[in-house]
Amino acid sequence: MLMTKMRKSMKPIAIIVVLAFAAGLLYLGLPGGFVGGSAQASVLATVNGEVIDQLTFRNTLIQYVTQLEAQNGTLPLGQIELVGAQILRQMIDEKLILSAAKKAKVTVEQAQIDEVIANFTEQVGGRESFEQLLKSQNVSLRDFTERIKEQLRIQNFLQQVAGDGEVTDEEIARAYEQVHAQHILIATTGDPEADAAAEAKIKELKAKLDQGADFAALAKEYSEDPGSKDDGGDLDFISRGQTVPEFEEAAFALQVGEVSEPVKTQFGYHLIKVVARKEAAGEEFEQAKEQIAAQLRQSKQNANLMAWYTEAKSNAKIVINDVKLSAYNAKLDGETEKAIDLFTQAIAKEPDNGYLYANLGELYEVSGDTDKAIANYEKAAELVKTDASLYFVIGTLYQEKEDTAAAVAAFRKASEVDPDNFYLHYSLYTIFSQMGEEDLAKEEMAVLERIQREAAEAAAKAAEEAEKAEQANQAAEAE
Repeated sequence: MLMTKMRKSMKPIAIIVVLAFAAGLLYLGLPGGFVGGSAQASVLATVNGEVIDQLTFRNTLIQYVTQLEAQNGTLPLGQIELVGAQILRQMIDEKLILSAAKKAKVTVEQAQIDEVIANFTEQVGGRESFEQLLKSQNVSLRDFTERIKEQLRIQNFLQQVAGDGEVTDEEIARAYEQVHAQHILIATTGDPEADAAAEAKIKELKAKLDQGADFAALAKEYSEDPGSKDDGGDLDFISRGQTVPEFEEAAFALQVGEVSEPVKTQFGYHLIKVVARKEAAGEEFEQAKEQIAAQLRQSKQNANLMAWYTEAKSNAKIVINDVKLSAYNAKLDGETEKAIDLFTQAIAKEPDNGYLYANLGELYEVSGDTDKAIANYEKAAELVKTDASLYFVIGTLYQEKEDTAAAVAAFRKASEVDPDNFYLHYSLYTIFSQMGEEDLAKEEMAVLERIQREAAEAAAKAAEEAEKAEQANQAAEAE
Protein backbone atom coordinates (compact mmCIF):
# COMPACT_ATOMS: atom_id res chain seq x y z
CA MET A 1 0.00 0.00 0.00
CA LEU A 2 1.46 3.30 -1.09
CA MET A 3 0.62 5.20 2.06
CA THR A 4 1.43 2.41 4.50
CA LYS A 5 3.82 3.66 7.12
CA MET A 6 7.03 1.68 7.37
CA ARG A 7 7.17 0.22 10.85
CA LYS A 8 10.45 1.00 12.46
CA SER A 9 11.90 -2.09 14.03
CA MET A 10 13.07 -1.55 17.57
CA LYS A 11 16.84 -1.24 17.71
CA PRO A 12 17.62 -3.96 20.22
CA ILE A 13 19.54 -3.10 23.34
CA ALA A 14 22.65 -5.26 23.41
CA ILE A 15 22.02 -7.50 26.41
CA ILE A 16 24.46 -10.35 26.93
CA VAL A 17 22.29 -13.41 27.53
CA VAL A 18 23.31 -14.98 30.81
CA LEU A 19 23.54 -18.50 29.48
CA ALA A 20 25.37 -17.62 26.24
CA PHE A 21 28.70 -18.89 27.53
CA ALA A 22 29.67 -20.49 24.24
CA ALA A 23 29.37 -17.10 22.58
CA GLY A 24 32.00 -15.45 24.71
CA LEU A 25 31.20 -15.49 28.41
CA LEU A 26 34.08 -17.90 28.94
CA TYR A 27 37.09 -16.39 27.23
CA LEU A 28 39.56 -18.59 25.41
CA GLY A 29 42.62 -16.63 26.37
CA LEU A 30 44.30 -17.20 23.01
CA PRO A 31 46.89 -14.90 21.42
CA GLY A 32 46.39 -12.79 18.33
CA GLY A 33 43.78 -10.15 17.77
CA PHE A 34 42.13 -7.31 15.99
CA VAL A 35 44.00 -4.33 17.33
CA GLY A 36 47.66 -3.49 17.62
CA GLY A 37 49.85 -2.90 20.63
CA SER A 38 50.25 -4.70 23.92
CA ALA A 39 46.97 -6.34 24.86
CA GLN A 40 47.46 -7.18 28.53
CA ALA A 41 46.74 -3.78 30.08
CA SER A 42 45.89 -1.67 27.04
CA VAL A 43 42.65 0.27 27.17
CA LEU A 44 40.68 -0.28 23.98
CA ALA A 45 37.71 1.86 24.97
CA THR A 46 36.13 3.63 27.92
CA VAL A 47 32.46 4.16 28.69
CA ASN A 48 31.93 6.91 31.26
CA GLY A 49 35.36 6.00 32.60
CA GLU A 50 34.67 2.24 32.69
CA VAL A 51 37.42 0.36 30.86
CA ILE A 52 37.15 -2.19 28.05
CA ASP A 53 40.59 -3.76 27.71
CA GLN A 54 42.08 -5.12 24.52
CA LEU A 55 42.68 -8.61 25.89
CA THR A 56 39.03 -9.16 26.80
CA PHE A 57 37.96 -7.82 23.42
CA ARG A 58 40.42 -10.02 21.54
CA ASN A 59 39.42 -13.16 23.36
CA THR A 60 35.74 -12.49 22.81
CA LEU A 61 36.37 -11.86 19.12
CA ILE A 62 38.35 -15.09 18.79
CA GLN A 63 35.51 -17.01 20.41
CA TYR A 64 32.88 -15.56 18.08
CA VAL A 65 34.99 -16.02 14.96
CA THR A 66 35.84 -19.59 15.92
CA GLN A 67 32.14 -20.39 16.15
CA LEU A 68 31.27 -18.62 12.92
CA GLU A 69 34.05 -20.34 11.01
CA ALA A 70 33.00 -23.73 12.36
CA GLN A 71 29.61 -23.12 10.77
CA ASN A 72 30.53 -21.20 7.61
CA GLY A 73 34.19 -21.87 6.83
CA THR A 74 37.02 -19.35 6.87
CA LEU A 75 35.84 -15.75 7.07
CA PRO A 76 37.50 -13.01 5.02
CA LEU A 77 39.28 -10.27 6.93
CA GLY A 78 36.55 -7.76 6.14
CA GLN A 79 33.89 -9.88 7.85
CA ILE A 80 36.12 -10.48 10.87
CA GLU A 81 36.67 -6.74 11.21
CA LEU A 82 32.93 -6.09 11.04
CA VAL A 83 32.26 -8.79 13.65
CA GLY A 84 34.86 -7.13 15.86
CA ALA A 85 33.17 -3.77 15.52
CA GLN A 86 29.80 -5.27 16.43
CA ILE A 87 31.27 -7.06 19.44
CA LEU A 88 32.80 -3.83 20.68
CA ARG A 89 29.44 -2.10 20.35
CA GLN A 90 27.87 -4.83 22.47
CA MET A 91 30.61 -4.50 25.07
CA ILE A 92 30.10 -0.73 25.15
CA ASP A 93 26.36 -1.16 25.64
CA GLU A 94 26.95 -3.70 28.40
CA LYS A 95 29.26 -1.29 30.24
CA LEU A 96 26.73 1.49 29.79
CA ILE A 97 23.89 -0.57 31.25
CA LEU A 98 25.98 -2.10 34.02
CA SER A 99 27.24 1.27 35.21
CA ALA A 100 23.67 2.57 35.31
CA ALA A 101 22.57 -0.53 37.23
CA LYS A 102 25.31 -0.01 39.81
CA LYS A 103 24.44 3.67 40.10
CA ALA A 104 20.81 2.69 40.71
CA LYS A 105 22.04 0.22 43.36
CA VAL A 106 20.27 -2.70 41.72
CA THR A 107 20.78 -5.88 43.72
CA VAL A 108 21.01 -9.55 42.78
CA GLU A 109 19.65 -12.30 45.01
CA GLN A 110 21.90 -15.29 45.69
CA ALA A 111 19.01 -17.53 44.65
CA GLN A 112 19.16 -16.03 41.15
CA ILE A 113 22.86 -16.81 40.86
CA ASP A 114 22.38 -20.34 42.16
CA GLU A 115 19.60 -20.98 39.66
CA VAL A 116 21.72 -19.86 36.69
CA ILE A 117 24.69 -21.97 37.77
CA ALA A 118 22.43 -24.98 38.33
CA ASN A 119 20.87 -24.61 34.88
CA PHE A 120 24.23 -24.21 33.20
CA THR A 121 25.70 -27.16 35.09
CA GLU A 122 22.83 -29.31 33.87
CA GLN A 123 23.30 -28.10 30.28
CA VAL A 124 26.99 -29.06 30.18
CA GLY A 125 26.40 -32.52 31.63
CA GLY A 126 26.79 -32.23 35.38
CA ARG A 127 29.08 -30.81 38.03
CA GLU A 128 32.20 -32.62 36.90
CA SER A 129 31.80 -31.41 33.31
CA PHE A 130 31.11 -27.91 34.58
CA GLU A 131 34.31 -27.84 36.66
CA GLN A 132 36.34 -29.26 33.75
CA LEU A 133 34.97 -26.56 31.47
CA LEU A 134 35.96 -23.83 33.90
CA LYS A 135 39.42 -25.34 34.23
CA SER A 136 39.88 -25.66 30.46
CA GLN A 137 39.04 -21.97 30.07
CA ASN A 138 41.27 -20.96 32.97
CA VAL A 139 38.30 -19.38 34.73
CA SER A 140 37.81 -19.66 38.48
CA LEU A 141 34.39 -20.37 39.95
CA ARG A 142 34.63 -17.04 41.75
CA ASP A 143 35.21 -15.10 38.52
CA PHE A 144 32.50 -17.09 36.78
CA THR A 145 30.03 -16.33 39.57
CA GLU A 146 30.92 -12.64 39.51
CA ARG A 147 30.31 -12.55 35.76
CA ILE A 148 26.88 -14.09 36.24
CA LYS A 149 26.13 -11.58 38.96
CA GLU A 150 26.93 -8.74 36.55
CA GLN A 151 24.60 -10.15 33.92
CA LEU A 152 21.79 -10.62 36.42
CA ARG A 153 22.27 -7.07 37.66
CA ILE A 154 21.84 -5.89 34.06
CA GLN A 155 18.75 -8.07 33.68
CA ASN A 156 17.18 -6.79 36.89
CA PHE A 157 17.95 -3.18 35.99
CA LEU A 158 16.41 -3.48 32.53
CA GLN A 159 13.30 -5.02 34.04
CA GLN A 160 13.02 -1.97 36.29
CA VAL A 161 13.46 0.38 33.33
CA ALA A 162 10.91 -1.52 31.25
CA GLY A 163 8.28 -1.26 33.97
CA ASP A 164 4.98 -3.10 34.07
CA GLY A 165 3.71 -1.72 30.76
CA GLU A 166 0.22 -1.16 32.14
CA VAL A 167 -2.49 -1.47 29.47
CA THR A 168 -6.06 -0.11 29.63
CA ASP A 169 -9.24 -1.70 28.28
CA GLU A 170 -9.59 1.22 25.86
CA GLU A 171 -6.14 0.55 24.43
CA ILE A 172 -6.97 -3.13 23.97
CA ALA A 173 -10.19 -2.24 22.17
CA ARG A 174 -8.47 0.25 19.86
CA ALA A 175 -5.80 -2.30 19.02
CA TYR A 176 -8.45 -4.90 18.11
CA GLU A 177 -10.65 -2.66 15.96
CA GLN A 178 -10.17 -2.76 12.19
CA VAL A 179 -11.80 -1.18 9.17
CA HIS A 180 -12.06 -2.64 5.69
CA ALA A 181 -11.33 0.36 3.50
CA GLN A 182 -11.12 1.39 -0.13
CA HIS A 183 -9.38 4.55 -1.24
CA ILE A 184 -8.67 6.73 -4.22
CA LEU A 185 -5.35 8.57 -4.25
CA ILE A 186 -4.41 11.56 -6.35
CA ALA A 187 -0.71 11.97 -5.68
CA THR A 188 1.06 15.24 -4.96
CA THR A 189 4.63 16.13 -5.88
CA GLY A 190 5.37 19.31 -3.95
CA ASP A 191 4.90 21.50 -7.01
CA PRO A 192 2.25 24.10 -6.04
CA GLU A 193 0.52 24.16 -9.41
CA ALA A 194 0.42 20.36 -9.74
CA ASP A 195 -0.75 19.96 -6.14
CA ALA A 196 -3.57 22.44 -6.69
CA ALA A 197 -4.62 20.41 -9.72
CA ALA A 198 -4.55 17.24 -7.59
CA GLU A 199 -6.80 18.88 -5.00
CA ALA A 200 -9.22 19.99 -7.69
CA LYS A 201 -9.28 16.47 -9.13
CA ILE A 202 -10.05 14.80 -5.81
CA LYS A 203 -12.91 17.26 -5.22
CA GLU A 204 -14.26 16.47 -8.68
CA LEU A 205 -14.19 12.74 -7.88
CA LYS A 206 -15.94 13.36 -4.54
CA ALA A 207 -18.70 15.18 -6.38
CA LYS A 208 -19.14 12.20 -8.71
CA LEU A 209 -19.40 9.87 -5.74
CA ASP A 210 -21.98 12.13 -4.12
CA GLN A 211 -23.99 11.80 -7.33
CA GLY A 212 -23.93 8.00 -7.09
CA ALA A 213 -20.80 6.99 -9.02
CA ASP A 214 -19.27 3.60 -8.19
CA PHE A 215 -16.26 3.95 -5.87
CA ALA A 216 -14.37 0.92 -7.19
CA ALA A 217 -14.85 1.99 -10.79
CA LEU A 218 -13.49 5.47 -10.10
CA ALA A 219 -10.54 4.00 -8.19
CA LYS A 220 -9.64 1.75 -11.11
CA GLU A 221 -9.80 4.67 -13.51
CA TYR A 222 -8.27 7.51 -11.51
CA SER A 223 -6.39 6.30 -8.42
CA GLU A 224 -2.62 6.73 -8.45
CA ASP A 225 -1.91 4.08 -5.83
CA PRO A 226 -0.46 1.20 -7.89
CA GLY A 227 -0.87 -1.21 -4.99
CA SER A 228 -4.66 -0.97 -4.84
CA LYS A 229 -5.78 0.69 -8.08
CA ASP A 230 -6.50 -2.54 -9.98
CA ASP A 231 -8.52 -3.86 -7.02
CA GLY A 232 -10.82 -0.86 -7.02
CA GLY A 233 -8.83 0.81 -4.26
CA ASP A 234 -9.36 -2.12 -1.88
CA LEU A 235 -6.98 -2.06 1.10
CA ASP A 236 -8.60 -4.98 2.95
CA PHE A 237 -8.80 -4.70 6.75
CA ILE A 238 -6.37 -2.27 8.35
CA SER A 239 -5.50 -1.78 12.01
CA ARG A 240 -4.42 1.34 13.85
CA GLY A 241 -0.73 2.02 13.36
CA GLN A 242 -0.62 0.57 9.84
CA THR A 243 -1.17 3.81 7.96
CA VAL A 244 -0.14 7.43 8.30
CA PRO A 245 -2.05 9.25 11.10
CA GLU A 246 -4.23 11.45 8.87
CA PHE A 247 -5.47 8.45 6.90
CA GLU A 248 -6.05 6.40 10.06
CA GLU A 249 -8.03 9.13 11.81
CA ALA A 250 -10.33 9.60 8.83
CA ALA A 251 -10.82 5.89 8.14
CA PHE A 252 -11.70 4.90 11.69
CA ALA A 253 -14.16 7.80 11.99
CA LEU A 254 -16.27 6.50 9.09
CA GLN A 255 -19.32 4.27 9.33
CA VAL A 256 -19.86 1.36 6.96
CA GLY A 257 -20.75 2.66 3.50
CA GLU A 258 -19.62 6.22 4.27
CA VAL A 259 -17.11 8.10 2.08
CA SER A 260 -14.76 10.67 3.57
CA GLU A 261 -14.15 14.21 2.48
CA PRO A 262 -10.75 14.64 0.77
CA VAL A 263 -7.95 13.70 3.18
CA LYS A 264 -4.48 15.21 2.74
CA THR A 265 -1.43 13.08 3.62
CA GLN A 266 2.22 13.13 2.64
CA PHE A 267 1.30 11.02 -0.40
CA GLY A 268 -1.44 13.25 -1.75
CA TYR A 269 -5.22 13.55 -1.54
CA HIS A 270 -7.38 10.55 -0.64
CA LEU A 271 -11.03 9.63 -0.68
CA ILE A 272 -11.73 6.79 1.74
CA LYS A 273 -14.71 4.46 1.89
CA VAL A 274 -15.28 1.97 4.70
CA VAL A 275 -17.02 -1.20 3.54
CA ALA A 276 -16.87 -3.13 6.84
CA ARG A 277 -15.79 -2.72 10.45
CA LYS A 278 -14.44 -5.14 13.03
CA GLU A 279 -15.60 -3.86 16.40
CA ALA A 280 -14.18 -4.65 19.83
CA ALA A 281 -17.07 -6.81 20.97
CA GLY A 282 -18.19 -10.41 20.97
CA GLU A 283 -16.64 -13.77 21.74
CA GLU A 284 -13.77 -13.41 19.26
CA PHE A 285 -12.71 -10.15 20.89
CA GLU A 286 -12.88 -11.67 24.38
CA GLN A 287 -10.65 -14.53 23.26
CA ALA A 288 -8.12 -12.14 21.73
CA LYS A 289 -7.93 -9.66 24.62
CA GLU A 290 -5.22 -11.44 26.58
CA GLN A 291 -2.89 -11.76 23.59
CA ILE A 292 -3.47 -8.15 22.56
CA ALA A 293 -2.77 -6.96 26.10
CA ALA A 294 0.50 -8.91 26.16
CA GLN A 295 1.57 -7.39 22.84
CA LEU A 296 0.73 -3.86 23.97
CA ARG A 297 2.51 -4.44 27.27
CA GLN A 298 5.63 -5.64 25.47
CA SER A 299 5.49 -2.68 23.11
CA LYS A 300 5.31 -0.23 26.03
CA GLN A 301 8.18 -1.95 27.81
CA ASN A 302 10.29 -1.85 24.66
CA ALA A 303 9.50 1.83 24.26
CA ASN A 304 10.60 2.49 27.84
CA LEU A 305 13.84 0.59 27.27
CA MET A 306 14.57 2.41 24.04
CA ALA A 307 13.83 5.82 25.55
CA TRP A 308 16.23 5.11 28.41
CA TYR A 309 18.89 3.64 26.14
CA THR A 310 18.77 6.49 23.62
CA GLU A 311 19.17 9.11 26.34
CA ALA A 312 21.88 7.17 28.19
CA LYS A 313 23.86 6.57 25.00
CA SER A 314 23.60 10.19 23.88
CA ASN A 315 24.82 11.43 27.28
CA ALA A 316 27.58 8.84 27.64
CA LYS A 317 31.24 9.68 27.19
CA ILE A 318 32.51 6.90 24.93
CA VAL A 319 36.12 6.85 23.77
CA ILE A 320 37.43 4.21 21.33
CA ASN A 321 41.23 4.15 21.17
CA ASP A 322 41.46 2.40 17.80
CA VAL A 323 40.88 4.26 14.56
CA LYS A 324 39.71 1.22 12.60
CA LEU A 325 37.13 0.22 15.18
CA SER A 326 36.07 3.85 15.44
CA ALA A 327 35.58 3.91 11.68
CA TYR A 328 33.38 0.83 11.70
CA ASN A 329 31.45 2.19 14.66
CA ALA A 330 30.76 5.47 12.86
CA LYS A 331 29.67 3.56 9.77
CA LEU A 332 27.27 1.39 11.79
CA ASP A 333 25.86 4.57 13.36
CA GLY A 334 25.21 6.03 9.90
CA GLU A 335 27.71 8.87 10.40
CA THR A 336 28.95 8.83 6.82
CA GLU A 337 31.25 11.86 6.81
CA LYS A 338 32.86 10.89 10.11
CA ALA A 339 33.31 7.31 8.91
CA ILE A 340 34.94 8.48 5.68
CA ASP A 341 37.46 10.50 7.67
CA LEU A 342 38.19 7.62 10.05
CA PHE A 343 38.54 4.99 7.32
CA THR A 344 40.94 7.34 5.52
CA GLN A 345 43.02 7.50 8.71
CA ALA A 346 42.84 3.72 9.09
CA ILE A 347 44.07 3.25 5.52
CA ALA A 348 47.06 5.46 6.28
CA LYS A 349 48.00 2.95 9.00
CA GLU A 350 47.10 -0.16 6.97
CA PRO A 351 47.57 0.73 3.30
CA ASP A 352 47.46 -2.93 2.22
CA ASN A 353 44.11 -3.72 3.84
CA GLY A 354 41.77 -3.96 0.88
CA TYR A 355 38.63 -4.17 2.98
CA LEU A 356 39.25 -0.72 4.40
CA TYR A 357 39.16 0.61 0.84
CA ALA A 358 35.98 -1.41 0.22
CA ASN A 359 34.29 0.23 3.21
CA LEU A 360 35.45 3.64 2.08
CA GLY A 361 34.07 2.90 -1.38
CA GLU A 362 30.73 1.95 0.11
CA LEU A 363 30.61 5.17 2.11
CA TYR A 364 31.38 7.29 -0.95
CA GLU A 365 28.66 5.37 -2.78
CA VAL A 366 26.20 6.26 -0.01
CA SER A 367 27.28 9.90 -0.16
CA GLY A 368 26.68 9.97 -3.93
CA ASP A 369 30.31 10.35 -5.03
CA THR A 370 30.39 7.57 -7.63
CA ASP A 371 33.87 8.35 -8.93
CA LYS A 372 35.49 8.09 -5.50
CA ALA A 373 33.43 5.01 -4.76
CA ILE A 374 34.72 3.29 -7.89
CA ALA A 375 38.31 4.35 -7.20
CA ASN A 376 38.23 2.85 -3.71
CA TYR A 377 36.43 -0.32 -4.78
CA GLU A 378 39.01 -0.80 -7.53
CA LYS A 379 41.85 -0.35 -5.03
CA ALA A 380 40.14 -2.91 -2.78
CA ALA A 381 39.82 -5.37 -5.66
CA GLU A 382 43.47 -4.83 -6.55
CA LEU A 383 44.51 -5.75 -3.00
CA VAL A 384 42.03 -8.54 -2.25
CA LYS A 385 41.97 -10.04 -5.77
CA THR A 386 39.71 -13.00 -4.92
CA ASP A 387 36.51 -11.20 -3.91
CA ALA A 388 34.13 -11.32 -6.87
CA SER A 389 31.60 -9.12 -5.06
CA LEU A 390 33.97 -6.15 -5.37
CA TYR A 391 34.14 -6.49 -9.14
CA PHE A 392 30.37 -6.94 -9.26
CA VAL A 393 29.80 -3.68 -7.37
CA ILE A 394 32.30 -1.91 -9.61
CA GLY A 395 30.37 -3.15 -12.62
CA THR A 396 27.05 -1.84 -11.30
CA LEU A 397 28.58 1.57 -10.58
CA TYR A 398 29.98 1.80 -14.09
CA GLN A 399 26.51 0.90 -15.34
CA GLU A 400 25.15 3.87 -13.41
CA LYS A 401 27.73 6.05 -15.16
CA GLU A 402 26.63 4.49 -18.48
CA ASP A 403 30.20 3.31 -19.12
CA THR A 404 29.26 0.02 -20.75
CA ALA A 405 32.79 -1.09 -21.63
CA ALA A 406 34.08 -0.62 -18.08
CA ALA A 407 30.98 -2.30 -16.64
CA VAL A 408 31.40 -5.32 -18.90
CA ALA A 409 35.09 -5.60 -17.99
CA ALA A 410 34.28 -5.56 -14.27
CA PHE A 411 31.48 -8.10 -14.61
CA ARG A 412 33.72 -10.41 -16.64
CA LYS A 413 36.38 -10.16 -13.93
CA ALA A 414 33.79 -11.11 -11.31
CA SER A 415 32.90 -14.15 -13.40
CA GLU A 416 36.55 -15.14 -13.69
CA VAL A 417 37.34 -14.72 -9.99
CA ASP A 418 34.50 -16.93 -8.71
CA PRO A 419 33.83 -19.64 -11.32
CA ASP A 420 31.64 -21.86 -9.13
CA ASN A 421 29.20 -19.40 -7.55
CA PHE A 422 25.83 -20.26 -9.09
CA TYR A 423 24.02 -17.14 -7.84
CA LEU A 424 26.77 -14.83 -9.06
CA HIS A 425 26.71 -16.34 -12.54
CA TYR A 426 22.93 -16.26 -12.66
CA SER A 427 23.07 -12.54 -11.83
CA LEU A 428 25.70 -12.00 -14.50
CA TYR A 429 23.62 -13.93 -17.03
CA THR A 430 20.66 -11.67 -16.27
CA ILE A 431 22.75 -8.50 -16.45
CA PHE A 432 24.47 -9.41 -19.72
CA SER A 433 21.09 -10.30 -21.23
CA GLN A 434 19.65 -6.93 -20.19
CA MET A 435 22.72 -5.16 -21.60
CA GLY A 436 22.30 -6.90 -24.94
CA GLU A 437 25.61 -8.74 -24.51
CA GLU A 438 24.24 -11.99 -25.91
CA ASP A 439 27.60 -13.75 -26.34
CA LEU A 440 28.55 -13.05 -22.73
CA ALA A 441 25.11 -14.13 -21.58
CA LYS A 442 25.60 -17.43 -23.42
CA GLU A 443 28.96 -17.88 -21.69
CA GLU A 444 27.31 -17.39 -18.32
CA MET A 445 24.57 -19.85 -19.22
CA ALA A 446 27.26 -22.39 -20.09
CA VAL A 447 28.85 -21.82 -16.68
CA LEU A 448 25.47 -22.29 -14.98
CA GLU A 449 24.92 -25.55 -16.84
CA ARG A 450 28.40 -26.74 -15.88
CA ILE A 451 27.82 -25.92 -12.19
CA GLN A 452 24.48 -27.73 -12.21
CA ARG A 453 25.98 -30.72 -14.01
CA GLU A 454 28.86 -30.98 -11.54
CA ALA A 455 26.47 -30.66 -8.60
CA ALA A 456 24.30 -33.44 -10.01
CA GLU A 457 27.35 -35.65 -10.56
CA ALA A 458 28.57 -35.01 -7.03
CA ALA A 459 25.14 -35.83 -5.61
CA ALA A 460 24.96 -39.04 -7.64
CA LYS A 461 28.44 -40.05 -6.49
CA ALA A 462 27.55 -39.36 -2.86
CA ALA A 463 24.37 -41.42 -3.20
CA GLU A 464 26.34 -44.26 -4.77
CA GLU A 465 28.91 -44.21 -1.97
CA ALA A 466 26.15 -44.13 0.63
CA GLU A 467 24.49 -47.12 -1.00
CA LYS A 468 27.79 -49.05 -1.04
CA ALA A 469 28.33 -48.23 2.63
CA GLU A 470 24.83 -49.42 3.46
CA GLN A 471 25.39 -52.65 1.55
CA ALA A 472 28.68 -53.19 3.39
CA ASN A 473 26.94 -52.65 6.72
CA GLN A 474 24.23 -55.12 5.81
CA ALA A 475 26.83 -57.68 4.75
CA ALA A 476 28.71 -57.22 8.01
CA GLU A 477 25.52 -57.67 10.00
CA ALA A 478 24.67 -60.83 8.03
CA GLU A 479 28.01 -62.36 9.01
